[in-house]
Amino acid sequence: MSSRKLVANNSNMCAESTAPDFPLLLEQARASSNPRGEVLLVERAIEDELKKVLNYIATRDAIIIYKACNHLMGRDDDLLIEILCCRTKRQLEACDAIYRNIPQNSKKRSLPSKVGRDIGGNYGNFMEYLTHNRGKFNASQLKLAMDGIGCNTDLVNEIFCTLNNREIQEMKEAYEKKTDKSLGDRLRSELSGEHQTLILKLLLAGRSEGLADDNKARQQADSLYNLTINGKTLFGSLSDNSIKQVIAILIESSPQQCYCIRRQYEAMHPSKPSLEKTLDKMVSGPLKSAMLYMLREPQDIMCHKLKTAMSGLVTTDEEPISRIIGGSMMHVTQNLVVKFREKYDADLQQMIQKATGGNYRKALLAYLEGKNPLGSTDAEFALWHTPSGGAAQDVRMELLLSALLHAKDSIAELDSVLLKVSTWFDLLAVQENVFSYCDLLPFVL
Repeated sequence: MSSRKLVANNSNMCAESTAPDFPLLLEQARASSNPRGEVLLVERAIEDELKKVLNYIATRDAIIIYKACNHLMGRDDDLLIEILCCRTKRQLEACDAIYRNIPQNSKKRSLPSKVGRDIGGNYGNFMEYLTHNRGKFNASQLKLAMDGIGCNTDLVNEIFCTLNNREIQEMKEAYEKKTDKSLGDRLRSELSGEHQTLILKLLLAGRSEGLADDNKARQQADSLYNLTINGKTLFGSLSDNSIKQVIAILIESSPQQCYCIRRQYEAMHPSKPSLEKTLDKMVSGPLKSAMLYMLREPQDIMCHKLKTAMSGLVTTDEEPISRIIGGSMMHVTQNLVVKFREKYDADLQQMIQKATGGNYRKALLAYLEGKNPLGSTDAEFALWHTPSGGAAQDVRMELLLSALLHAKDSIAELDSVLLKVSTWFDLLAVQENVFSYCDLLPFVL
């Protein structure tokens, strides 16, 4: 079969059918008279096949989740953990779209509301956070920080000072879509002073995101040092004008530049307190924590908060654990495990094992393990991002082929899971629903 015929026929293949021999087709395409065009056609066919398999898995997941939540013998937490904690956020978003429309879900409840309300507690919060995409999750956390009496300014700072421009824009859009209110107006009503100024500037999502410039960082570090020496009040704190200048330096700098400024400050003044310690002493209130967050890499902040949450003598503060791990993409949590070990010479999974218990512990550890239908987050990145060509395209093709094989294996596992929980549903009826919905629902991954 030529690669052109393959693309034409691929749209009619169902997820469970035997896929063409893509490695052979790829080899033939590379040996053809138009290798670049033929290889591209094979690549698109692989993408189409892989997306269909993922759609099939999302549909299977929706059926299994519904059955696990509504079992006559009670909720099956092992099944829920096996599905929700072993999928990427993109895949769970697709599953949610299907879950809302399966025939058994007569109330059309969303997947996040179902698992969050049915389970409850920090375990329920964690499972719900897993099902939110990043924009919705950050918007919900920001709303939570501002609702009720007072404002959780530390959480506001954590959100704004650790997100990139795209994530801030997605959060803003999700917040305003959910509440029909301006996020800027809400922040103005909750925050004040220079802290309000800093957060509103970050809300514009126009901050530079370029690489660090060592020479410029040395100049900026020198300016900050002079401000801390010559811009003090009689009480030893920074003057209002000096604070404005510090904010201007931080805002005009990319995150990478801010980290470089911190390092250059310490290198230029080794006998003096660090920039962080200096600002901690000379600035107060929520503005201080915002400045300190801007000088630290997001994963450093997350590691510190996780360690603090599990360092109590008697109890564990489970809220930040649920928020940080459940709200993060799967590949971020995998990197977090590595960073935590480097930073504290401690194993994050072992600390969670000791500090938590029950199904909550099982869910946290399953998500940190990072198992998913594509086999790796690199494969997911390859599926949704176009390479520049050349060697990058070859690597992408290899990842897509590997992901397709892994996803097919995942279907076999799901089939066995569905059989195990089919005692009170007619399996054939479920199968019929799965295939009809695979054909009719407009899946957008």
